[in-house]
Amino acid sequence: MLTLYTAVGILRFQDSIKEHKTPTVINNRQEYGLTEEEFFLWSSLAFQIRQIHELQSAFSERLKKHHRSENIPIEPYLNRLLLRGLVVKGDGLTGVDALYRLLGELYISPLQDSFSVRLFTCIYLCMKKKLHTKELIHYLKKPARIAHKTETGLVKLNLRTGAEFAAAWRELEGILALHHADARREGMLVQGMVRSAGGKSGDVVETIVGVNRDGGFGSAVMVGLGGVFVELLRDVSLELAPLSPEGARAMIGRLKAAKLLTGFRGRAASDVEALSDVLVRVAAMCCALGDRLVSLDLNPVMVLPEGEGVRIVDIVMQVAPARHCGETD
Repeated sequence: MLTLYTAVGILRFQDSIKEHKTPTVINNRQEYGLTEEEFFLWSSLAFQIRQIHELQSAFSERLKKHHRSENIPIEPYLNRLLLRGLVVKGDGLTGVDALYRLLGELYISPLQDSFSVRLFTCIYLCMKKKLHTKELIHYLKKPARIAHKTETGLVKLNLRTGAEFAAAWRELEGILALHHADARREGMLVQGMVRSAGGKSGDVVETIVGVNRDGGFGSAVMVGLGGVFVELLRDVSLELAPLSPEGARAMIGRLKAAKLLTGFRGRAASDVEALSDVLVRVAAMCCALGDRLVSLDLNPVMVLPEGEGVRIVDIVMQVAPARHCGETD
């Protein structure tokens, strides 16, 4: 696993009582005073992208230059900078993957059209031998996104043995190579099958919980019958955030498929309370994030029998960068 680090924020020096200037970094309109060690570490990453051993070396050189012990570990200071958002990192199995995630933390990921930034960064990494030249063109291409995996055979269910698992893996690799050669791949996601405590998948009801934001009305929370039936049946209920538990239960009750949740033709009654709790929590998240949260799809949300809760199987979220959220320069 490869990890890349870089510093963010604007450096200022503030006058202090002791008649020397204190380094301060401004990020997201907040000021953070730095200790001497934190300043050495932060400045070692300013306009740089480094791995941990390179960062340790640069940090030691700064310490030596200021007649300090070179054996001071960087971990405590690095963790504090990461916690305050003054340093960001990206992890990956390759330099490309690590850079992709690093730029994503900076809101300049390849999913956006920041081609000039990506080109400059890729050339820099090629010069530093962190990115192979052969990978340059592949990385600069805007990767395709696979929004609906079920339609293209990218979801495999009920794998019971190692042989079935291996066969499914090979089939997925073949589908990706044939139909999604340009898609950005970060690996395979493996999840346990969702079943009730009695071991019956038929006692589980698939629902969807979603959010869409309208500039005039705010965030609307949605619940409906989920899985592949969302677009087919269009059985949904909407309410503006925030939501009370009573309001969430009323939303569920308005669904045409509500009978499926309350027990239908011998089926076990579903955990409606757990589903309503999800709606209340999602609505609270909408209010907390404001216009940062553009849209959210939890699909499917598997509702188990009463008392067994819910399981969120898949999620798609769209978040706006901070600079697009009503902030001014």
